[in-house]
Amino acid sequence: MKRLVIGLMILISWTGFTQEIKDPVLDCAKPGITYRKWVVDINHDGIPDALVDEKPTEEQIKSKSDYIKELPDWFRKGEDSTHAFMVYLGRKNGLYVKVGGIEVDASHCYVGYVKQLGRYGLVTIEYDLFADGPRRGAYPPRIGKDDFKKHLYALTFNQDKPIETELTSSFGFGEKNAMEDEYFSSSKLTNVYLQEVTPLPLK
Repeated sequence: MKRLVIGLMILISWTGFTQEIKDPVLDCAKPGITYRKWVVDINHDGIPDALVDEKPTEEQIKSKSDYIKELPDWFRKGEDSTHAFMVYLGRKNGLYVKVGGIEVDASHCYVGYVKQLGRYGLVTIEYDLFADGPRRGAYPPRIGKDDFKKHLYALTFNQDKPIETELTSSFGFGEKNAMEDEYFSSSKLTNVYLQEVTPLPLK
């Protein structure tokens, strides 16, 4: 996931939920907002799970474009594939349990067996801007590939409890390692199929 983070390491936070939910999209719904839902079995229990995020409005897209237009192409393109999903695990009774939020880079996403952990889950990637990178303090500000720290991490579950594990990290954008090839090669990538839903009309 490619995120511009200055001076801070953004951590994925998880909150425990126990309430069962019938419709994940309606659980998030606000009037007039279009949502994107990805149905996938993350924990390999044979029950479909749902990941839901908001589709950006035209105003949000323009604001974001204005914000990142000065960034290099290799960074800007990655912004388009990042989704801030809320995760809902499916239950046998057809209901869901909301377990927390995650950012997923759809261009670097694998769902399946995570060999290093011996469990099934989701593997994705994120980039943090390294505050002490070689261009720190430069004026005008410049962002280069060496200013990023890359994190490859997995999301797995112990029953309904989410577990986030960093598999590897390195500095520099674009340099691949063996573990990236293991999960993000063309034969391993998981396609992220999004369904768009507008559950509540504007009043």
